[in-house]
Amino acid sequence: VEIDPNMDHMNLSAAGKQRPGLVAMLARHVADHGGNVTHSKMVRLGEEFIIQMHVAIPKEQLKKFRGSLKDRKLTELDIQATALTRRPTHKTTAVLGMRIHCVGEDRPGILADVAERIASKGMSLEDVSTTRRMSKNGVREFVIDALASSPNLKDKENLDQCISEIASLEQELQLTHFDVRVHTA
Repeated sequence: VEIDPNMDHMNLSAAGKQRPGLVAMLARHVADHGGNVTHSKMVRLGEEFIIQMHVAIPKEQLKKFRGSLKDRKLTELDIQATALTRRPTHKTTAVLGMRIHCVGEDRPGILADVAERIASKGMSLEDVSTTRRMSKNGVREFVIDALASSPNLKDKENLDQCISEIASLEQELQLTHFDVRVHTA
């Protein structure tokens, strides 16, 4: 997420009992108070609906906006608001990006194993999504889609070694599918 230095930025995390209109209600509230939702993710987990929003708001409207989140119209949502600032890693440009997609039989620890391997290579996770699904054979599978970046890998030799070590997860975790796409600057 790019952070416009002329605006204030907030992360809104909201959770509430699933019902039609929750996203519309919160998005309308943000817009009516001068905010702009730049990135968002929403998901239903059981009976709960979870909303994650990056909101850019004019600096002069931030205090009023924060106060407005206590509005009685929003009481059915548990809203947490956190200020966002530009992170230090943006001081250097990422020279490597990886899209990692893996699928394996569902079991505890797959996400931890994949995330630890990525971190061990000095890479930051930028975006991660996980889901569970049933395979054609009736096996419950765990699916990870991750975007990772690094400003540290600068030559082909180190890149090949990094890819090889991350790709070795396919065998180690007995994954049924593993795909790594590399993007270099």
